[in-house]
Amino acid sequence: MSSGNADFCFPIKRLENSRVILEPFNDKHVASFVQGCKDHPALFDYLPFGPFSTTAEFKTWYRGRVERNPTETIFAIFAKSPAPDSVEQQTLAGTIGLLNASPSNASVEIGFIIVLPSFQRTFVTSNAVGLLLSYTLDLPPEGLGLRRSQWQTHASNEASRRVATRMGFSFEGIQRFQRAFPAHKQGNGFDLSRLPESTGIKLGQARDTAIFAHYCDEWPAKRAEVLRLMEPR
Repeated sequence: MSSGNADFCFPIKRLENSRVILEPFNDKHVASFVQGCKDHPALFDYLPFGPFSTTAEFKTWYRGRVERNPTETIFAIFAKSPAPDSVEQQTLAGTIGLLNASPSNASVEIGFIIVLPSFQRTFVTSNAVGLLLSYTLDLPPEGLGLRRSQWQTHASNEASRRVATRMGFSFEGIQRFQRAFPAHKQGNGFDLSRLPESTGIKLGQARDTAIFAHYCDEWPAKRAEVLRLMEPR
């Protein structure tokens, strides 16, 4: 595995504020991430991949899905915390990434969000999402100056939908039967057994997808509230 995704279509870099660091994902993060997730398979309930029981299994998925895909990249999230001797500590808190990136449409999606249980309902999610919102929508040289930064989630994933709403994304609606989902995952509950497999392959469940987005014309007005949500309380 390389450091980050060298083929990603937008520039990527280490992002940081006073609370978290987003570091382009690489080999040194794999063991800690898999170890942090392995006893919590529910982290992957609404995702089309995982859970991963070994580092080899994760690396196989990463190489096939992310490493040479110009539309996707992942960051490792590190939470900052002061130690008793006032030396800052950094602890792996999860992952977040960019996917469905499109230079021709100046758009990207914030996804691959897996926050480890001990960091859920803390400052980690809001700060990680806020950093990527700022990076994707702020004008150069600080940001990419894109037109659209979107958020897609399983329509049944209420926690993810609450995060999107809290972080100021506009709800655009639900696309029903938006994608095929692995057979062992929870779909939208519709019985597909009577439908033909017109693609010639056996498809899994159907997923309904809730779609949210931030837009370049609204970002200047929304930016201050996003930054406020990232502040210590």
